[in-house]
Amino acid sequence: MSGKKKILVIILISLLVIAVVLAIVFICQKEKEPTGEETVDWKTYRNENQGLELKFPSETKISIGIDEKGDQGAFFQAWFYLSKEKETFFNIQIARALSAASPPILPLPFCDKEQWTILVDQEILKKLYSVYDSKLGNELIECDSSVNEFLLNKHSIQVRFCLDDDSNFYPAKVGGALEPLYLCEKENSMLYYFELICEGEEWEGKDGQEECSKLFSQILSTFRFIKK
Repeated sequence: MSGKKKILVIILISLLVIAVVLAIVFICQKEKEPTGEETVDWKTYRNENQGLELKFPSETKISIGIDEKGDQGAFFQAWFYLSKEKETFFNIQIARALSAASPPILPLPFCDKEQWTILVDQEILKKLYSVYDSKLGNELIECDSSVNEFLLNKHSIQVRFCLDDDSNFYPAKVGGALEPLYLCEKENSMLYYFELICEGEEWEGKDGQEECSKLFSQILSTFRFIKK
């Protein structure tokens, strides 16, 4: 085999190895889609004013802050408390395109990472934040294996997206000078912001982080748009 052919073979093998590694990484980051059996006994929250429906564990307590709908759009905010102490809860915000949702900020230090999840039969990115022991430092870092043993018992999972007049999803824009705000760029779009806060002993460490992320995806898998 000539020298040029050897180089070509090495390049092809290298590209194949890289492709396999990238595929493995993607599969590891992408969560298994929740099944309906996991949520069959959950109770359904239905809001015809906002045109949405989703399910929560049967013991969930609901607190509606604002539920408005008019010619100029909608504004909605609600909390779904999944624990008696109200430390673990699901938050929904809906706003007009020119409005904004400001995400709660976890106490420092916390790490973050992105994962794929399913929303209305579409893949969408979710952001995961976890508070970790300050012995590791006080900077915002990625939630990777080096942080696992330092994770504490508070996590935040978030999804935000915009929905235009044709019911097309597109990412929310991050803006704001002093604090992060999520905005929609297209006129007449609606901004949707979902967050699950998990806090308490049951959410300790890496296992708690994974269970919180799984619960978030289970709730999100039940979300539906309904006719208003």
